[in-house]
Amino acid sequence: MSPSTPYVVILAKNLATYSQIQHAAQSQGFSVLWGQNIAITLPRIPTDAKVEYLVVDLSDDRYDCAEIKSLVSEKHPHTKLIAFGPHVHETRLSKATEAGFDQVMPRSRFFHILGELFTTPQK
Repeated sequence: MSPSTPYVVILAKNLATYSQIQHAAQSQGFSVLWGQNIAITLPRIPTDAKVEYLVVDLSDDRYDCAEIKSLVSEKHPHTKLIAFGPHVHETRLSKATEAGFDQVMPRSRFFHILGELFTTPQK
């Protein structure tokens, strides 16, 4: 059996945001999948993939963090869930924390630590 492919899944509607996260993840050896809807994105993940991280940009108000946590936990229970958004969106950030995301932070902090955020996947 071949080792599973390590992935970072990104939910974001802003292409520039996606591009920055993609670069950081790929520089650490991850494959990347981008989507704007969790229900559409999850089935696109290859069956041999190990989803190490799922990153959600909360500047888009359509994301339901509890739903994302539930759907991801079913098929990828060991995935680290990370949410970030503008500091003025305190309610959105709080909902991600309440849903059980592993890390929730303001946008400024996220991009400050982005280069160190993803741990190199185990081969």
